[in-house]
Amino acid sequence: MTFSVIGYDPRNGDTGMVISTWALAVGSRVPNAEATVGAVATQANTNASLGPRVLDLLRAGRSPRAAIETALEDDSARDQRQVVAVDTHGAVFAWTGATTKPWSGHLIAENVATFGNLIVGEQVLTDAMAAYQATDGELRDRLLAAYRAGQAAGGDAQGVQSAAFYVARINTYPFIDLRVDDHPAPIEELHRLAELAQRSIAPRLPQLTLDAPQVAKPGETVTVRVTCEGQPLPAIAIRANGEDRGLTDPDGGLTFTVATGGEIYLIAAQPPTATRAAASYQFIPAVRWLHVE
Repeated sequence: MTFSVIGYDPRNGDTGMVISTWALAVGSRVPNAEATVGAVATQANTNASLGPRVLDLLRAGRSPRAAIETALEDDSARDQRQVVAVDTHGAVFAWTGATTKPWSGHLIAENVATFGNLIVGEQVLTDAMAAYQATDGELRDRLLAAYRAGQAAGGDAQGVQSAAFYVARINTYPFIDLRVDDHPAPIEELHRLAELAQRSIAPRLPQLTLDAPQVAKPGETVTVRVTCEGQPLPAIAIRANGEDRGLTDPDGGLTFTVATGGEIYLIAAQPPTATRAAASYQFIPAVRWLHVE
């Protein structure tokens, strides 16, 4: 019925998924993703309201497991659902209900999950996972490599009518949002659209590097530095848990004081453009976690 791969890139915060199914317009129901929050897929006997609900809970600080279990508490048909989420820590949780149609299951690793229901067998997921982990490049490259491998292993047991590819990126709306709603060869069509996207609406850009300490103490002054291909970059915006900390200086550096304890999600990115279109940026953002103890 449905085969999917979900992932998160800890270098730049990209998060998203690729999906295909035997039914119409899978992209309208299954994928939910937000940069700085995470990604959620809800499928099998789909309850489309679960995706936004889980995303809200992730945004509020819940773990993927806690978010999914909370969202399913009041769902009387939870055993027919398949729900998977990844957050910005790279934590993943998957729920495959006991009465989803066989073969159904999921495979989890750090930052990624492969999963499906009414697929030809477990080999679909193991081959997809192996391809994801063996592929370099951006998240989009790893997702598509995993998707190809899973389809080569048999993919959906009933065939495929629609497919979707969604990737959320910091300060960009949208980055990749491609849908094949009804097509005799949706897998091939999705790959064709992905090739077109990187030549127009989702160009390939150089990756920023964010150097920052891993640990700090409350009240401590920390310095971060942003480079690209070894060169310092000025005028890059630094955010800490969504709070603007300023722009990097000519040497690519910025110093600020850590106020309280906890986890701080650091983002280095060009300031948002007027359109937020991917083609209006020069660099891919960079992210890091800073633990304050």
